[in-house]
Amino acid sequence: MSQVTNWSVANGGGAAVRAAMNGIFGAIQSSNSGAAAPSPTVAGMVWLDTSATPAVWRLRNAANTGWIAVGAETIGSKRVRGNSGGSAGPEADIDMATLATMLGFASSIGDPGYITLPGGLILQWGVTGTIAAGGGQAVTFPLTFPAACFRALVSPITSANNTSGFSVGSRALATTGFTATNNSGTSGPVTASWLAIGN
Repeated sequence: MSQVTNWSVANGGGAAVRAAMNGIFGAIQSSNSGAAAPSPTVAGMVWLDTSATPAVWRLRNAANTGWIAVGAETIGSKRVRGNSGGSAGPEADIDMATLATMLGFASSIGDPGYITLPGGLILQWGVTGTIAAGGGQAVTFPLTFPAACFRALVSPITSANNTSGFSVGSRALATTGFTATNNSGTSGPVTASWLAIGN
């Protein structure tokens, strides 16, 4: 702890003046560290509050009527410091998973799978079953789009170099899925990868 109760250095002998100045310099150097708030206070004053674990940096508000918690002295690994519970909530360490959710990210990383992005854009992907030549197959999204499916992109999957002219596509777009089509009547059945974009 390094705090002083008087920030003015009175005229006096050399030793007394030096001791007063050393006390003030120590308070400045340690950010007025201590378990109790320093006194007297002024607007903009910094205080390292050691009554908490970890210690909390505090700043005196412009009206000199209270302290603003700026942040913890230390932050846990792979965490940020902030408020995840609204403007009136206490400040705390926020892990990356919670931060991602706060920003609007969500995901199911698999096949099929999806990821939602901040702002509401959603990407979904997967693989169809076998689509007969000239036929179609219903695809159900792993996550229903809340508003709309903008596009469903389809690409044929082959096991080796193939000279057959596969032509695949999509139709009947809906928030819950679409129909993947094999538009060739002569190239045979095919499976396809798909990517859907919506919100």
